[in-house]
Amino acid sequence: MKYYWQLSVFYLFYFSSLGALIPYWGLYLHTLGFDAEAIGELMAVIMATKIIAPNIWGWIADKTGKHILLVRTSSILA
Repeated sequence: MKYYWQLSVFYLFYFSSLGALIPYWGLYLHTLGFDAEAIGELMAVIMATKIIAPNIWGWIADKTGKHILLVRTSSILA
């Protein structure tokens, strides 16, 4: 049960930060001089990795059996 709450707190902060930052990411890129097409491509890459990466991490966690270690490692690498 301890790990459940640790993971819940992690997800709370992770998705809160995404919700606060992603809407302004396009505006920030625009001020750096990126055109609309490049901003769209960068936003698409970010969202695509959010679809693909969890499946890969889940597969690795299931194969190794080290779920908590992989959550911690992926948090540090993010």
